Amino acid sequence: MATLKIVGLISGDPTEYDGKFLVDYDPTPQTDEDGEFVHLIVADRRQDARQFDSMQAAMELYLAPSTKGPRADGEPDRPLTAYSVEVS
Repeated sequence: MATLKIVGLISGDPTEYDGKFLVDYDPTPQTDEDGEFVHLIVADRRQDARQFDSMQAAMELYLAPSTKGPRADGEPDRPLTAYSVEVS
């Protein structure tokens, strides 16, 4: 079993997700009733995190492209790769 921990943005800017464990993630953002993007849910404790069958399965989700299609430059839009992560 493996979990995915958000270390922080690649840019180094702080976020509310830093140091937390992934619980749920949808690579295609949706908006909630307040118009906020909801696509990444995290937890403070590892035991509350999503459990992957393998490190490979965790990395597949990390690299999952948005179903909205590629970025403007033609490359796949992989929103979670904006973050550094640890898989363990």
